[in-house]
Amino acid sequence: MRILLIGAGGVGDAIVKISADRNFFEKLIVSDYDIQRAEKSVDWVKEHSPEAADKFQTAQIDASDADQVAALAKQVGATHIMNAVEPKFVQSIFDGALKAGVNYMDMAMSLSHVHKTDPFNTPAEKLGDWQYEKHAEFEKAGLLALIGTGAEPGISNIFARYAADHLFSEVDEICILDGGNLVVKNEQGEEIFAPSFSIWTVIEECLNPPLIWEKDRGWYTRLDAEKKKAFSAWMMMRYASCVRGNMSADYLYMVNECVNNRFSDVSKHPELQWLLFTVAGCGKTQNHEYIKPPNTRKKKNKVFTAISDLLPHLKHDELELLLSINSKDELKQYVKDAGVPDKEIKEIFK
Repeated sequence: MRILLIGAGGVGDAIVKISADRNFFEKLIVSDYDIQRAEKSVDWVKEHSPEAADKFQTAQIDASDADQVAALAKQVGATHIMNAVEPKFVQSIFDGALKAGVNYMDMAMSLSHVHKTDPFNTPAEKLGDWQYEKHAEFEKAGLLALIGTGAEPGISNIFARYAADHLFSEVDEICILDGGNLVVKNEQGEEIFAPSFSIWTVIEECLNPPLIWEKDRGWYTRLDAEKKKAFSAWMMMRYASCVRGNMSADYLYMVNECVNNRFSDVSKHPELQWLLFTVAGCGKTQNHEYIKPPNTRKKKNKVFTAISDLLPHLKHDELELLLSINSKDELKQYVKDAGVPDKEIKEIFK
């Protein structure tokens, strides 16, 4: 196996160092637009694993040029291309591998693109779509392309598949959570900000809307207009807070941090509020206590009217329920957070 590694940044450098004590390959060609970065990685091998140094060499490459990728792959006799640069170069490297007739692997798939006429609600080209459309071409050429083999998708998929095949007789739900407390330090021992992959990819993933798939509906990103009307953020927060289970404390912490914190201010930005709801939880299915609605309608009073004015989208029954499950002090605080003057609050709750 002769591997052409494209990219000697943080990820590529780590691949080189890990490969130094592996024996599954014949040659690893470390390439980068900045040849000095590639040489720095190989110099590390020479210093720490001199017995493996002959298996490494360097090359300069422009990853945005598919023809140059193909030419270098043929020149060094590569059997595999490992893409370790940011995803904006995926298409050129992917095409270069196909032109050179070599197998391909990456950790970040081809980028997504917004819908031209409905960018905020309808998915268009999703991550990896462009590559999946090339399946027939790779199959015809007898080549293998492993895409999106990073954390998730990637190793998490392998773990899930292995668990389903070998560890459990039946799987009801698989939930993948991402997090960590990794600390990166510079040469002086000082903690620094160092994302584990391209900062531009990090930003894109944070800004992209949630992508949801349902069997009967297919792919979508947001609730439709009718469902938005039926959604009450306040009621959903109360529902989410009434939870029982082994991880209820973790669940409540996430609901409080993501949803309850500065609720009134965030309510002015419904899209942001909806996204915060989507990340609240603990990764496990929880039991939510049933809240019995009031049996009779109470006569409207000043408190009811004030809350109704602040939450005009709530129905009468929802308002009654809201008043029944919150204390007077909680309602006062909500009205105060909504910007109602103290003098008016005193009159409302006297």
